[in-house]
Amino acid sequence: MSLLLANLGDAASEMENFAQAETYFHEGLDLARQLGHRERVSILLVNLGLMIRKQGDYAQAAVCFQESLVLARQLGVPQITSTVLYEYGNLYLDRQQTKIAEANFLEILSTVSEGDQDLQALAQYGLARSAYAYGNTNEALKLGDMSITTLEGMGHRHAKEVRAWLNSIGR
Repeated sequence: MSLLLANLGDAASEMENFAQAETYFHEGLDLARQLGHRERVSILLVNLGLMIRKQGDYAQAAVCFQESLVLARQLGVPQITSTVLYEYGNLYLDRQQTKIAEANFLEILSTVSEGDQDLQALAQYGLARSAYAYGNTNEALKLGDMSITTLEGMGHRHAKEVRAWLNSIGR
């Protein structure tokens, strides 16, 4: 049932109904906690944090990401840890805390396996935005190009976002 609620939350998020998505993620989280399903708890926390971040409540999103990250590290699942680090990094960029964001994106590269090309590409995108925030446009474009090549090649859902960002900085 917590998986169903997570899927409903994802669907609501895709339709940009963030309040409804947040409700589904809260319900799924409550159920996953009751069942003691720690991996699902970590995933739902990162999804919940993302919805809360999109609604502008950065402090509460950080609480969700921190709890998810602690749990993901305890579980030792690199894909979950990297996903949390990516969303946490995005939050830090939103808060203009570029150095901490950059550290999160770099940690992804040291955490994921070579087979996790999507997470590597997302880390590169995060690093590209960090470089741009530092005023290093050439490095930002290089990293952004690396990211978009991988993501478009995979048909990844974030490819449009990365392409739009590259276009916005002059690519």
